[in-house]
Amino acid sequence: MSESKPTVNNLSIIIVTWNGDELLKNCLDSLHATYGDAPEIVVVDNANQASCAELTHGYTNVKYVAAYENVGFAGGNNLGLREVTRDYILLLNNDTVIHTDSFTPLIDFLAEHNNVGIVQGTMNIPALNNGLDDCGVLMTPFGIQRHLHRGEPTATTKLPRRVFAAKGAMLMFKRAVLTDTGFLFYDHFKSYYEETDFCHRAKQMKWETWFVPTPPIDHLCGQTSSRFDNT
Repeated sequence: MSESKPTVNNLSIIIVTWNGDELLKNCLDSLHATYGDAPEIVVVDNANQASCAELTHGYTNVKYVAAYENVGFAGGNNLGLREVTRDYILLLNNDTVIHTDSFTPLIDFLAEHNNVGIVQGTMNIPALNNGLDDCGVLMTPFGIQRHLHRGEPTATTKLPRRVFAAKGAMLMFKRAVLTDTGFLFYDHFKSYYEETDFCHRAKQMKWETWFVPTPPIDHLCGQTSSRFDNT
């Protein structure tokens, strides 16, 4: 008998937040409206606020983790990773909103391709007239990142393509990748380039990273990092 096909019941989602209860609630509400209680969700609170803990307790499939300080996106996801239990892991920004099932196509692609370890789906940026967020990253021979299709119409990306790195706002990977890389992120990256390094280390272990077109999610983009200088 063939092995059963993985679904969102095999998915763990890590969401890192910092003083962003309203954003987080919109994100969690949209996840619940689309998937119910199917995925396991871990929220890491880099501000360690009682209001955030209370908010997450309203969802039966959400586990709350308080960080000891603001450890950034990298450190927050490392904390969340300790709590997840499933075979497919999604890093998702708190300033995203899901409208329909955007994650099953990513799980399917990973399950159908043994050599693919990391994938990214389609994100639109409302502030760019719903133009595309980065659809993965290529690396030039000079070591400069080239972000693909930012601001272009969603219809631009109709086919999957292999990329150097995926964007951490909607990055899914097989748990098996961690067996080879040894860990997720270096904490010292804080909130930028950590996903590029992760994809690079995975590539060195023969794992491929792909952009996979999916029903787009909204990504408000920079709603947390833009407030750091004002604290």
